[in-house]
Amino acid sequence: MNSVFLNEFETTAYTIENQSNKHLVIDENVFNDNNTLIIKSGTGTGKTFNTAINVERYLKQNPQYKFMSIVDLRTLSNQHQKNFNKINMKNYQTENFDEMIKGNFNICINSLFKFDSNFDFSEYIVYIDEINSFLKTLTHSDLLTSNIKIIYTILMRIIKTCHKLILSDAKINNKVRKFINKRKSKPIYINNQFKKYQDIQAINIKNEDLYLNELIENIKQNKYFLFGSDSCEKATYYYNYLKDKFKLIEDKFLLITKESGYKPKDAQIEFKDKFVFHSPSVKTGVDFSIDIKQNVFLYFNQNSVFSDDFFQIATRTRNIEKLYYFIEDKQQEPKFKSLKEVNKYFKKISNTNNKLVNIVSINLNKDDEEEVIENTYFDLFCHNEFENDIYNTNKKYYFEEILKENGFIISRIGETHKLSHTKIKKMKSLTEEENQKKIDEYINANSEERLLNKKFESLNNNIEILNIDESEIKDFMFILSNEKLMEDYLNFICLFKTDEYIRIRNISSAFSTFSIKNIELIYNKVKLFREFQKRYNIENLSLNWDNKEFDFDKLTNKEFENYKYSFRTEKSKPSTVKQLKEFYVQMISHIGGDLDIISKKKKQINNVRQLHYEFNTKEIQSIFELVNKGMNNESKLNRFDLDLLKQFGVELTINKKYTENEKQNILLFGKPNPTKKDILKDDILEEINNNNDLDN
Repeated sequence: MNSVFLNEFETTAYTIENQSNKHLVIDENVFNDNNTLIIKSGTGTGKTFNTAINVERYLKQNPQYKFMSIVDLRTLSNQHQKNFNKINMKNYQTENFDEMIKGNFNICINSLFKFDSNFDFSEYIVYIDEINSFLKTLTHSDLLTSNIKIIYTILMRIIKTCHKLILSDAKINNKVRKFINKRKSKPIYINNQFKKYQDIQAINIKNEDLYLNELIENIKQNKYFLFGSDSCEKATYYYNYLKDKFKLIEDKFLLITKESGYKPKDAQIEFKDKFVFHSPSVKTGVDFSIDIKQNVFLYFNQNSVFSDDFFQIATRTRNIEKLYYFIEDKQQEPKFKSLKEVNKYFKKISNTNNKLVNIVSINLNKDDEEEVIENTYFDLFCHNEFENDIYNTNKKYYFEEILKENGFIISRIGETHKLSHTKIKKMKSLTEEENQKKIDEYINANSEERLLNKKFESLNNNIEILNIDESEIKDFMFILSNEKLMEDYLNFICLFKTDEYIRIRNISSAFSTFSIKNIELIYNKVKLFREFQKRYNIENLSLNWDNKEFDFDKLTNKEFENYKYSFRTEKSKPSTVKQLKEFYVQMISHIGGDLDIISKKKKQINNVRQLHYEFNTKEIQSIFELVNKGMNNESKLNRFDLDLLKQFGVELTINKKYTENEKQNILLFGKPNPTKKDILKDDILEEINNNNDLDN
């Protein structure tokens, strides 16, 4: 196991200051005399608090400078707003950008593209807290992909030219060194080795029934806790099950997930005397410090969250009595043996993909100038990929190693056992009931209530995207209320776009996105799918080719590796028609996600009983009924391959929605926006002028 790589931090040519303080201490002279500070100190030891004290003092002594905090989460932005309140720091969530940047402010990484190309960062003190999480967001967040080139370019300008740079986290390794390697000032590394959680018990409950019983006992005794999970679904299941079990105190339960819409601003107040259940949305930037010790419960499915993130989730409560965790035992072989191997793999994948989709990638060179060569972003991406690969071999092992490094004492209870099917079914049923209540509440609410209630935020966004009428909301609520299905819907309809539109979108992405990130984009995947069909002479979205003969070497081994990565599969390159069909169906299913697009059943084919695949035409027609709702101009219509859609019984038409004024104009003049000439021509000018409902 490669623990060395995860923690390795080469400090040659760095000034080093070691300490072991319960609360981090940054000496005034150290802060003043160094323009690049890297701070490693455990969670809850006052990294941000001490930084704020020094920044406040420094700005008073040097009023020519300003302060900027760059964050990757709203919760961290809110936390910094409290920590840096004495310097009148503006918050990007509530302030006008142009006004905000005149003073001290915090900004989310995905808003960096708003800066003018000539903006001068040399007068700023820049702070990036939780740098480890920040760098993961930088290379692996889908929210940044569409603008990542300009975001990264501006970020590198900030790193290279800002007056003073401060980076902090509980974990610092060599990717931080890579991130700042273009900065000229010599860094000082402040390493606080104090272990805040020394001798605190971390109890691995291996039996999920025992784990649930422990939660129940804590609630019975009014012992408030934080329950964190890497799965939004599991956090919601446990929340609904336990809230239902303790109906008399259900107001003491709090759920924080993307779907719940709850966004904590002050955990000290909002979490007090509460049983708090949360997804990874509460990972950094939420500090709950109370005098009375509380238990913490963790439930890990081993989804996309990694072992160091588990630890961040575990330590949102600063004063822990005991840490209880249930984590599934999953292990897998590593994909890579070294960082060099990772770099080689992704360089090959990136270059092959560019050839397959026929685009030229314009990246940045080591000095961040535009050229078609490897770039510093790629180096950071590969570093994070190697970290992820190491953690994936055994997330539980690495989580427990981090616990031990921070002073926790690990023990185990029970034998491995999952929750009973009856209880899981009950949790699922209660969650479905709660979802239906939310839907009913939305349908019965007025427009103002819908707008102001944060739990309706995603619903409002989806309705706006799909251009749904009030009368149609109930009919399409199954997809409007499900973020995953909504994403799958938007991806699936891309399969029906024209070749020309897909080509243009991929060219556009080549200018705004790095090659290694382009591979993940939906139009890149659709282009790969079309290329696959072209190589094997398969009609677009056809499943009727079981009797054809194929040359299975139409894709090289290197090209097929690209398909495996893009479509997240471990399948081998097809060598039979059956395998080719299976892979073809998997590509469609990968794009369509949880949508019920293809059915499969056993059928007699050529005297052999085998799987037969068919498109669910009714499901596809239902999907495009929804597409038609937003089909309000010819430009949108022309994006789709109308002949292909006809094969599935779908006909798209322009479905322009008019205002009441426009509807009346159509009745009077035959067009929604008549000119004065139109009005005079119809000889009803006087009638129009006397009609207060028509605003011309």
